[in-house]
Amino acid sequence: MPRRFSFTQFASSPAYRELNRGFVERVIRGRGITSAVDLGCEAGAVTELIAECLPERATIIGIDPSAPALKTAERNLRRFDHLVTRFLRGSAEEVSQLVREPVDAVFFCNAIHLVKDKVRVVQEISRILKPGGVFAFNSAFFQGAEPQETLPFYRAWMFKALRCLRQRHGLAPRREKAAARIGLTADEYRQILEEAGFVSPDLEIAKVDLPLQTCLALTQFEGFIQGVLPGVPLRIGWKVLQETVRQTFEELNMRVLPRNWLLAIAVKK
Repeated sequence: MPRRFSFTQFASSPAYRELNRGFVERVIRGRGITSAVDLGCEAGAVTELIAECLPERATIIGIDPSAPALKTAERNLRRFDHLVTRFLRGSAEEVSQLVREPVDAVFFCNAIHLVKDKVRVVQEISRILKPGGVFAFNSAFFQGAEPQETLPFYRAWMFKALRCLRQRHGLAPRREKAAARIGLTADEYRQILEEAGFVSPDLEIAKVDLPLQTCLALTQFEGFIQGVLPGVPLRIGWKVLQETVRQTFEELNMRVLPRNWLLAIAVKK
């Protein structure tokens, strides 16, 4: 059973899986990768996509701070008995202490925006990569993630959510920004990669259409709730966001919400 307020529901959505499947295949294809790390693997949605692309007897290591998520990921990866799979509890900030042998690839899908010290994390990732190894990450939370035409949607949604929170629950979010709300630009990510020893990083932006069901799944994720409604109890924040995102889709007669996704592939010197 999915854990309440986990990333699992959103990671299982067709839009998320399709984007990441194509991204993983693009990174692995033709590179001879036989060892890979999936940082922030959660319940293993992207880990499975990576495993599907690896050759027999390759090694894949999933890393996440959540012990329950790792148990789920380990169970979900059992079918890949032709691979060596390992799951380690820990954070991206300490990955060089967890992974002792250099690997061919590190994936960090839709989680780098949650990290406060991105410079340190990218340096840590560089330490565990072989020369010529590849670091691949993506994010739907960066400066430029919201297409201009969607800004009226976000304004209307947040207005409804704050009003509902105040009138129905007598609450207001704290005046602070979570790490995911302090987004970097693509150029800022490029600079961090280059300073950490990665050559000519390939960064591009893909537009993904998120239907209402995918947006509802996102509102169930703890990181999203805390990001847009900091300090609000998770259950209340989730219910408020679910109700008001439905209202906003209906009011604006929307079928999908376009979202920009930053895709980055960088090779270590």
